Amino acid sequence: MSFISRTFVCSVLAVASVFAAWDGTAVLPKSVMEEGKEIYEITTPEELIGFRQMVDTTYSFINVRLKNDIVFGKDTLSLSEIPWIQNDLTHYQTYMESFDGQGHTIYGLKSDLPLFINVGTRGGVIKNLNIAHCEIGSDTVKVMGGLMVSHSGGVLENVEVRNCRIFSQGTTGGVAGFHSYNNSYASEMHHVRSVNNRISGSNKVGGVVGYAYAPLTNAFNSSEIVVDDSLVCSGFNAITYVGGIVGDYTPYESDDPSYTLDSVVNEGNITVKSCGNVDVGGIVGESYRSIVSGKNAGKISVEGNYHFATVGGIVGYMNKSWKTGFTAWNQGSKELYNFGSVKATSVDSVRVGGIVGDSRSGAFMGALNFGDVEGVSTAEFGVNYVGGVLGYVYNLDENALAYQVGNRGNVRSESNSDHYVGGVAGALVANGSYVMDLTYLQQAFNYGDVLAVSESAGDRYSRFEIGGIVGFDNFIKIQDMYNRGNVSVQIPERQYQYSGGLAGKAYYTNVEMNYGYNAGKVDGKLVGGLIACLNTIGGTKHLYQDTLVHDVELYSVIFENASNEVSELTGLHKSYTEYMQSDDFVSLLNTRDGSVEDQKIWTRRGDYPVFFFDTLMVYAPEQNPDDNPGVDPVDPGEDPVEAPLGIAQKYEPQKMDSKILLYSAGSKIQVLKKNGATERIYSILGRQIQKR
Repeated sequence: MSFISRTFVCSVLAVASVFAAWDGTAVLPKSVMEEGKEIYEITTPEELIGFRQMVDTTYSFINVRLKNDIVFGKDTLSLSEIPWIQNDLTHYQTYMESFDGQGHTIYGLKSDLPLFINVGTRGGVIKNLNIAHCEIGSDTVKVMGGLMVSHSGGVLENVEVRNCRIFSQGTTGGVAGFHSYNNSYASEMHHVRSVNNRISGSNKVGGVVGYAYAPLTNAFNSSEIVVDDSLVCSGFNAITYVGGIVGDYTPYESDDPSYTLDSVVNEGNITVKSCGNVDVGGIVGESYRSIVSGKNAGKISVEGNYHFATVGGIVGYMNKSWKTGFTAWNQGSKELYNFGSVKATSVDSVRVGGIVGDSRSGAFMGALNFGDVEGVSTAEFGVNYVGGVLGYVYNLDENALAYQVGNRGNVRSESNSDHYVGGVAGALVANGSYVMDLTYLQQAFNYGDVLAVSESAGDRYSRFEIGGIVGFDNFIKIQDMYNRGNVSVQIPERQYQYSGGLAGKAYYTNVEMNYGYNAGKVDGKLVGGLIACLNTIGGTKHLYQDTLVHDVELYSVIFENASNEVSELTGLHKSYTEYMQSDDFVSLLNTRDGSVEDQKIWTRRGDYPVFFFDTLMVYAPEQNPDDNPGVDPVDPGEDPVEAPLGIAQKYEPQKMDSKILLYSAGSKIQVLKKNGATERIYSILGRQIQKR
């Protein structure tokens, strides 16, 4: 994967050069003939405006390129003193065949609308272009983008918008408001960046695109997103979608299965305050397709004042993420990492997860959360679903799957009503008649402390189910798991209050939890070192509690019925540290107590068994060259999507490159930045603990 070459993206100047500011006029650019094709060459702001006026009215294909940087202000750091007032969303750049910025930058544009309104209805290519130090937007316009309002076909590649203010009254994106396709021309958007902008809008807002249903790959955002529509409610069920890359991503079910969000990174903070429902994610607010290689390091803070707040470190609401006829293994979301804190507050209910807030038959293969997760409901009858990876899961498809998922952040829920809280998942629910025989959660771990808080006992029927892995499990099978965090409560006693080292409550006959352990402390009213409340566990095997860490009963409550046999609970075991930190215990878990060949799922790195994929990671934020005048950009060819993430595959000192240095488990991890930038020291959870 190669990202946009920084050699043409960032023109870093130690001293801002002085230019003749735009005088408000427009002239036609000159053209040259190359290989039988007329190409217009733009050298001044006046020619750029003249080109736009020409392409708006032509019926012949036009090709354009920039010959140099275009500066609208008095220098490269100033806005134009004369705003370009377009006041017309009906102009389409239909016949623009190509626009090649050749790596140059347009500085200081100030306009009520972006450079382009609607491009791509007849294909075309826009590439190698940068927009910087601009102000694009209007309080009366309902759709906006930093470069264009709508991209509806053709190719948009190697584009960056940076250090701009971008705003509207509705759908807004750092690069484009809409990204779609038409029936005649495919639509591609890749290698696009939104850097250090301030983006605001409502309805659908994204760091790169507000609303999309066409493929988007290799996208980066470090812009701050602020959405406040708390005073302009349009209805009780109105939903606001906000994402670090895309606000709302909803390809049609009939679209090509390749329509995904692929290789996307968000470093921008997201702040949302809304009077309606909100779906907010570090990458995308709502998605109906998979996300492949998505990383978020931005802080997410949400206040949903009116109804549901659905929030995730990667995606807020995820619907079925693969096309019919394909399986989760080839169409599910993969390689998802969240490093930012996630907090949602609502006067109603919240569904919050370190990776996804609410998943409906979603599939996830490889998802790790390192940020703290918090859900707060101030409602009298609100419901909190809070999980380190998954807030709430409801499965209606046999392909649904969560495979190799883990959490290292702390998980906190605060509500005076119902709590479903887990180190990995708040609640796992399935249509029992359809997916009872499927193992949904495979290879899951938690290191974070799990805490539930309430100031009152609530209604006598209020539910309180909290676990190191899952709070509430209904019809879902789990295999291979461990919890190393403490599970605790700060809450008055209530009738239904279950705290478990692995699960708060496991319900219905086909629930299974097999092969794993708890090495954390558990407190509460009805406590189980492994599972607090059970209703006929179907063949549970080999779950272990380290009694030297906390010696409590393995379970607290069993709902017995005619088919329930206590012998089914023989899979729950009390053990001790020495054995659980031995190679024999690893072998038992890998061979299913000698019944199969070594599964090579578990290993040991000094103490308790862990999964092979349980790997230390840190996130080194990308350096913005504009913040350090005179410093060269990152070397050409280095991929900003990959470079910020370091993975310690070996547990010994190992120098990955001159940017990232990783040390053994349990020690500090040092991240060295190039070109004399600030040296940062990180803990293994990815949090900065020292700066010098």
